[in-house]
Amino acid sequence: MSTDEAAEVGMFRAVICLQTQDLDKYSRNYFDTGNSRCALLALDAWTQTEAPGSIDHPPTDHVANVLLRCQEYGSVVNFIVRDPEFIDHPDMLTLFGISSPEQAVESESQDITYQRTVQPRSFIFAKASTLKPHDSKPRNERDPITLSKNEVDDLIRRTLLERLNALIEKVDNLSRKSRRFEICPQFLTTKACSGHADKTCWRDHLSEKELTIEQFNSRFRLHLLSIAFVDYWTAIDGSVNEERNRATKQ
Repeated sequence: MSTDEAAEVGMFRAVICLQTQDLDKYSRNYFDTGNSRCALLALDAWTQTEAPGSIDHPPTDHVANVLLRCQEYGSVVNFIVRDPEFIDHPDMLTLFGISSPEQAVESESQDITYQRTVQPRSFIFAKASTLKPHDSKPRNERDPITLSKNEVDDLIRRTLLERLNALIEKVDNLSRKSRRFEICPQFLTTKACSGHADKTCWRDHLSEKELTIEQFNSRFRLHLLSIAFVDYWTAIDGSVNEERNRATKQ
């Protein structure tokens, strides 16, 4: 087994067991080397761990690392959904649980329709089930589903963007109520806050002397990282509400 193969085996083990630290390491390594297939798998599994929800935990470097992983996930997803040929790669189809029939189907109008088969293990299988024509023959609920190539590719892109948007919503909401991001202005200027003692004020309480240039810069960096990640939010349907939501976040 080669070094690369051994690394992939280790990555698969980390994905199956949702090993946060290992997934963080594999995500960073595969992203840095431009391996989008392995980076997507490692990063997507990483988003399912407790890591994205820990952005309120000290130290600041930890929060920055979480936001960097989130940005990498957004970058990989955006690259995949915008590259018309990347999904056609056999390794990507295998990753997504998709297979392609050897022959295309010719309709009555003599148009050639290329098809893909969605396997039960695929992350889009549930959605593919809703697109199966109602007049098709009865089948077992766990049988593979064959749809047109365009339908399957659209499902893959849509589902990836939905997962990315859900992560952005989570991180954005957490960061808006995180002590790592916000300093209590009242306590900073007057050294007093009515909500400090009973913890009804969720902001971080630092005095003017405690707020060093390094601390200010590190918090400012977190805001920049958070803004950069939110910018990956994508209006999937292009509805007015989606566009308004995107504008609000930006």
